[in-house]
Amino acid sequence: MLSDKEAMSPERFERFIDEAARAAGYEEGFGVTGSDLNLRHWWAAYTRQSTREQAENDRLGEYLLTCARLAKQKGVVVPREYILYDTVSCLASSGGNNKGDTIFKYEPSQIEWQKYKAT
Repeated sequence: MLSDKEAMSPERFERFIDEAARAAGYEEGFGVTGSDLNLRHWWAAYTRQSTREQAENDRLGEYLLTCARLAKQKGVVVPREYILYDTVSCLASSGGNNKGDTIFKYEPSQIEWQKYKAT
């Protein structure tokens, strides 16, 4: 059973990640497990859609596929732990209509991100 704060079950989210990696042909680089997260060369995937928007038009799978394709295009690796799904900040920023997907490289020592957005 889902709590009020969960947008979906962890199992369903894991299936979305696996399906996106498989559809993009990038299972070796998107949603990988067993990564040494102490290393600094990892990238992250970020997608957002409010729970209201998800209920009306669930596009998370499509957003994750876009992220997987971007990661493959750039030749970067995105560990499973660095795939982020945000259902909260999009509500405050634009009344729940702010959706998107991107990948970025996070540098812990520099607070500097290189963003790549789907066009």
